Amino acid sequence: MDLEHGKKPPAIAAAELSSLKDKLVGLRPVLLRAAAVLATAVAAVVMGLNRQSYTAVVAIVGTRPLTQTFTAKFSDTPAFV
Repeated sequence: MDLEHGKKPPAIAAAELSSLKDKLVGLRPVLLRAAAVLATAVAAVVMGLNRQSYTAVVAIVGTRPLTQTFTAKFSDTPAFV
């Protein structure tokens, strides 16, 4: 509302702004490490719970096609590369 009456809002002191910037710069590596730990945990869960399947079809002329499904677990890594 002060801008409507021609007054300027109070400015943040340069020392306070510098202090706030230093805190944010110091917090950046912590956030980056937390994001890396979270991504690693998610990747480990996905690898542990992942199952891949592949269906092979063999067709011989004059007969019905034969299908076989193969399933690979994490213990079979690398699977179907």
